[in-house]
Amino acid sequence: MVDLDSRESPGKFGHVSQYRLTNGNKYLVYFIEERYFGFDEFHLNTDRLVNQGRSLDDYDYRIDSYFHDEARDLGWCFDGP
Repeated sequence: MVDLDSRESPGKFGHVSQYRLTNGNKYLVYFIEERYFGFDEFHLNTDRLVNQGRSLDDYDYRIDSYFHDEARDLGWCFDGP
């Protein structure tokens, strides 16, 4: 769970779901208030960003930084099997 609160959007939260693709790459899917926001795909061996997409109707460059800001991480995490 991520705190996405800002002056323009008070009280918003988001979360990130992590998957492993059949090619081994890590795939992160971002949600804001249970609505799809975007994805990042990272290469299996190098952890380099290889693909990315964002929902244009909700896009705000600040939200990308909020998702990656450790200070905004509320610590609710499930790594799964």
